[in-house]
Amino acid sequence: MSVLSGTNVWMKLLSSDCYEPIPALLTRNGTVWQLPYSAALRHTAEEIAVACEYAEVVEPRRQRLADDIVERLRLSPSQATLSNDLPKNIPLDNYIKSVDFVFIALHGGIGEDGTLQRRLEELGVPYNGSDAVASLPCMDKYETGRRVDQMNNPFVSTAPRIKFAVPDVLTKSISADIYSTAALECGTSKLVVKPISDGCSAGVVPLARPEELYIYLNALAQRANRIERGSFSLVSDDQVVDMPTEQLDEFLLEAFIESDEISVVEGPVQPDGSGDPGSSYLSWRERGDGRWVEITAGVLGPQGKMRCLYPSLTVARSGVLTLEEKFMGGTGVNITPPPGPPLGRVSPEAVDRAREKLAAVANSLGLRGYARIDAFMDRQDGQLIIIEVNSLPGLTPSTVIYHQALGLVIN
Repeated sequence: MSVLSGTNVWMKLLSSDCYEPIPALLTRNGTVWQLPYSAALRHTAEEIAVACEYAEVVEPRRQRLADDIVERLRLSPSQATLSNDLPKNIPLDNYIKSVDFVFIALHGGIGEDGTLQRRLEELGVPYNGSDAVASLPCMDKYETGRRVDQMNNPFVSTAPRIKFAVPDVLTKSISADIYSTAALECGTSKLVVKPISDGCSAGVVPLARPEELYIYLNALAQRANRIERGSFSLVSDDQVVDMPTEQLDEFLLEAFIESDEISVVEGPVQPDGSGDPGSSYLSWRERGDGRWVEITAGVLGPQGKMRCLYPSLTVARSGVLTLEEKFMGGTGVNITPPPGPPLGRVSPEAVDRAREKLAAVANSLGLRGYARIDAFMDRQDGQLIIIEVNSLPGLTPSTVIYHQALGLVIN
């Protein structure tokens, strides 16, 4: 997703009269590839890295093809506007010293945990997003929860949770003991397992019984990229679960919040017979105590004065949001703002109160620039259960924060 975010920001800045954006790729060994146009237009970081490593070998053939195209199209030299420079591999510090500003589009790792931010601060180069002090705790879901709870705000809380070390030796008995301990601590028979420090939805799975925790921990031990369909009863049978890309030392178990079941139904009319042919409507089924809906909200502004955009109602197809639903256009459903009657069941007053409290969370955590907060919201009174805080959210073309920001323009 970093490539999608980075490419989207780069493309938008290319049309600017104020900036001269140069795309760059941070490698796993800590160096930076400064990218020409052709190398940056790849789908994944791995493909970009390969293109850079073999650029000198491929360049003569590419140049012959380019010359042939120019000749066939009878292009003048002025119409060839792109540089033919080869990618350059530069030590990170040298790269930072060579630029006026670094726009960070990294997700997870040193790009989001404050490490890169701190180095940029030390070298005096400005950057986007929250500073190093705020970034580190936001990458740690357990620490984020602890700081949110310290606000002592009656309308803001987190789900009961407990963290565990990944067991060195895994058996069904050990995973059952861990599950029982967490269920007792959290006061619920259903739990959610998630990485403590990995971003987005990778590795976040609702669990109904101890056997499912064993499946999850076994996948961690095997360094599996995915867990196959049908492995978890609270996840749709057709959904593959994406796992964290980094090795985990700890994981989090927290109480499962029973939220309303909401889906978008394609149909000519609503169940009561109203509606226009070819329209869609919301199917809304109350679950649990009939209060909670899941929302995601962008927050924007300077440190200490962040304000909350209009949040979006999050509709997951399969029990837990996939990475594609969050970042890929046409896959996820976010409704901004959460709809009140007659389309939905969310009180407008609840949304207003939630916005106020989400801004308070952002300011309490020291965020700045832009960020995203995911939460369960009481659709009647705006009470919040914070799920996670993303100090450097994705900026892909379908990122919901763009849609939410339209509310600032409209209002």
